[in-house]
Amino acid sequence: ASPQQVCTMTHDHHPSQSARPTTSVRAENLVAGLALELSQPGDIEGLLERFLVPIVALAGAQAGAVRVLTEDAQQLRLLGQVGLPPAVVQTETLVGRDCGTCGLALGTQTLAWIDDLRSCAQHNHDTYFGAQCRRVLAISLPHGEQILGVYTLFFKQFVQLSSDTETILRLIGQLLGMAMHNARVERERLRVTVLKERQEMVNEVHDSIAQTLAYVKMRLPLLNEAMLAHDD
Repeated sequence: ASPQQVCTMTHDHHPSQSARPTTSVRAENLVAGLALELSQPGDIEGLLERFLVPIVALAGAQAGAVRVLTEDAQQLRLLGQVGLPPAVVQTETLVGRDCGTCGLALGTQTLAWIDDLRSCAQHNHDTYFGAQCRRVLAISLPHGEQILGVYTLFFKQFVQLSSDTETILRLIGQLLGMAMHNARVERERLRVTVLKERQEMVNEVHDSIAQTLAYVKMRLPLLNEAMLAHDD
């Protein structure tokens, strides 16, 4: 069953037999959907943002955010969020790569649970951290030794996810990290291709002008002789 299908109960079902997908089924659907998306060309940042909501739902979090490293790898740019107060979103739009929970995630290849949220609350005047949010889970998006982005999930209570759910979240992070790396490689390849084509055009124009000037230089003496001989 896909996540979009709505299941109903018949009179033969016991009330405790809910037709809603289990966590395992939701996880399988999420991974299958991600694999399908990755097999097709598309906007990687749009993909990261689209998968934020199902990742938040899978973990049972109350809010979530996805961030990516800037080109200089010194800051984290907020790509998308769900459930965060506007005041928090405003201060979290662009943060340093070593900032609190996200900074910790950039230094590890695994999931990072954070219970001490004082670093997150330092640049937020809102009482969100410590009151509405009591625990944070950061999911790094790695490729090799490099971390390219991070999903941050916010929980209003102290929770512990099952090992299966954590494994799925780690797998999703690795798949998306690989996709981000491939997208960057493709962008660089296109940039190099464009530069090469531009240089070839410049060379072609230069060669064409040089040939024309050489021809003119060769013909000018003949023109000069014809003018002196009054040869129209």
